[in-house]
Amino acid sequence: MLKQVKKKLSGSCNGRWGRFLRATRGAAAVEFAMVAAPFLFTMFAILEVAMIFFGSSALEGGVQDAARLIRTRQLQTAGQGVAEFRNRLCADAIGLISCGNNLNVDVRTYPQFANADLSPPVDAQGNPLPGQFNPGRPGNVVVVRVYYVWKIYIPALGALLGNVGSSNSRLLLSTAAFRNEPQ
Repeated sequence: MLKQVKKKLSGSCNGRWGRFLRATRGAAAVEFAMVAAPFLFTMFAILEVAMIFFGSSALEGGVQDAARLIRTRQLQTAGQGVAEFRNRLCADAIGLISCGNNLNVDVRTYPQFANADLSPPVDAQGNPLPGQFNPGRPGNVVVVRVYYVWKIYIPALGALLGNVGSSNSRLLLSTAAFRNEPQ
């Protein structure tokens, strides 16, 4: 199709314009330039989404391991609190999750599973709220929620995947709900 159009145009034009329209030496470079931007965006988007997925999986595994300290009452009987829980969580999160200000821990107790609040811990704008730490007593229903603000580096992808306020960030949330073991 493109050759037919070029042939018609080059047949009607003589001289400099005719030679320009008949030339094909830079066609591959021009075609690559047209395809390069969408191709590179797609490749970087795939990498970004994969990193978010791996970060979410690492957070999930870390929460399950650290929540076991509360469920078996090892954390409570040792007199340790949120600092030890965070240390255990960060040790099990396999380096994809940094344990700075982007990591929030919320541990609450409830009388029954039906009473547990599992809504995302964010305000009306989508920004994370500070959490509580109450690991409970034997037999209590405990809900452990850990949320991490993951920075998205591709601005256009941040507009699609971002869910934290107006920033290019995604809130990764992991929850574990269980009943503390009896004494």
